[in-house]
Amino acid sequence: MKKLFVFMLLCAALFGAQIQKKPYDDVKAAVKSSGKYSIVVLGVDYCPFCKMTMESIKKLDQKYDAKADFFYVDIDFDTEAKSDYSVRATPNILFFAPGGKLIEKKIGGMNEIGFAKRLDGVKP
Repeated sequence: MKKLFVFMLLCAALFGAQIQKKPYDDVKAAVKSSGKYSIVVLGVDYCPFCKMTMESIKKLDQKYDAKADFFYVDIDFDTEAKSDYSVRATPNILFFAPGGKLIEKKIGGMNEIGFAKRLDGVKP
């Protein structure tokens, strides 16, 4: 069973979303300069809800690539993001409009249905 789980994670990593794991300063610049919506996950690598959220994003990337950019910031290493958004639990999911205006902050994991509800009404 463990081997199957590892295989599924590897397949998702190879064929799934193009979520970009970047330093916080790079993510801030990309969000501000993007002409698309941006979704930023603030989490830690050992958090099960962060992993679930990342898997959900991987399932959605091709459908929503024209509408949104997806980023991940590990707040164990980029503590500035942790303080900027008062992160007390992980994951924190930040939704930005084109140009970088924060439009929503969600605390806790989110599945693909939650992301789809937010992105379906967004025009590319």
